[in-house]
Amino acid sequence: MNQLTSRAERIIAVICCSFILFACNQVPQSNQPVIKLSTEYGDIFIELNIEKAPISANNFLAYVQGGHFDELAFYRTVTHANDNHKLKIAVLQGGIDTDFDDVFAPEFLPIAHESTASTGLLHKRGAVSFARGDVGTAQSEFFISTDDNPPLDAGGLRVPDKQGFAVFGQVIKGMEVVDQIAALPSNRAHYDSYVHGQVLDKAVNIEVSIIN
Repeated sequence: MNQLTSRAERIIAVICCSFILFACNQVPQSNQPVIKLSTEYGDIFIELNIEKAPISANNFLAYVQGGHFDELAFYRTVTHANDNHKLKIAVLQGGIDTDFDDVFAPEFLPIAHESTASTGLLHKRGAVSFARGDVGTAQSEFFISTDDNPPLDAGGLRVPDKQGFAVFGQVIKGMEVVDQIAALPSNRAHYDSYVHGQVLDKAVNIEVSIIN
């Protein structure tokens, strides 16, 4: 009887472990498009917020659907330790060609700026936003917030125009992968002194696909 009970308990334990592993491997269901960024360190799943940030989210989706992100990589990590700005931020940036030496060539025209004041999507940890120069110049470069970044929201003083950056998505799974990449060595020389100490020694290639 004890042997049968012990065997039954082992079977139940195996079933429970299998169920837990299966559940852990599932991506949360969403009514919005979900994009998978596959890297050598693991997968990152991003939910695009078409409802609240239609211009930005659809722009990102167009790059994915058109195969324009076939040569894409994470290449820059900004941390509180290597950020020389008085208002510190923490982000992982992507959008450079996989050979690292060539800037990624955008396929589409710049898009209108969707302020966080109008979308309500703030730069919380895991938020995905477009990089930009002047207002209305965002194209394909994007970054993931690895910490809460209020200076990047509308009204923040990270950029002089105080318009902030446009959040259009959120990491719903794989932030541990983002953190791992963001912690990689970043001492590679770069022509732009603004990113000194922030360029990854080796760019991390990304394979992009739509799963929902």
